[in-house]
Formats: sequence, C-alpha cells, structure tokens
Amino acid sequence: MNREAYEELYREAWIKQNIIDREKNKRLREPVIDYHKARENGLKGGRPRPEGHEPKSLKPLSEKARMVNRMLCMGMKVREIGAVMGVSHQSITDMKHRYGLPRHEEARADQ
Repeated sequence: MNREAYEELYREAWIKQNIIDREKNKRLREPVIDYHKARENGLKGGRPRPEGHEPKSLKPLSEKARMVNRMLCMGMKVREIGAVMGVSHQSITDMKHRYGLPRHEEARADQ
C-alpha cells in the first residue's frame, strides 16, 4: 500500500471515531443556532435580560462625569466632548460606561 491509501484508511477510521465520540459526549455535538432569533435580538440591541433582572446601581457622578453628562444630554458627540475637555475620546467613552451616561434625569436636575 502506498501513502495515499493509508491516509484514506486513517481518514475513514477518524470519521467513524468522531461519530462514536459525539454519541457518547454531548459537548462534542454541533450547537444548534437559531439565526433568526439571533438576528432579531441583534436588531433590538442584544440578548434580552433574564426575568427579574435588576439593573446595577449607578455610581454617584463626579464633577467631570456631571459635565460630560450635561454635554451628552445636549447632543454633543464623544469626540467633541473630548476636544472641549482636552482628553481623548476613549476616556470619555470609558466614563460613559463607568457611570452609565447619559443620565437624562440628573441633567434635568442640574438645570
């Protein structure tokens, strides 16, 4: 037998063993993905939260965060806010995530 014949025999044995392994171990099976549901959730902004999930408590705003919040509520873009404050747009984005900005109810209270 030449090398190609052995490779074909090995391939067939490998496929048979994979079938046996998938039957015995469910974690080796291919996942069933509902692409329609995934697309629907993606269009809504992500996976829905479980029932009874409470949003995490928000940190109190620092003075800089209060200023960024007011600018976001006025409709300014992150890059514009970074230019006004003299910091990078990434630091403004981090602040948005850290403090859960924009908080429209606190911007109204500041006015």
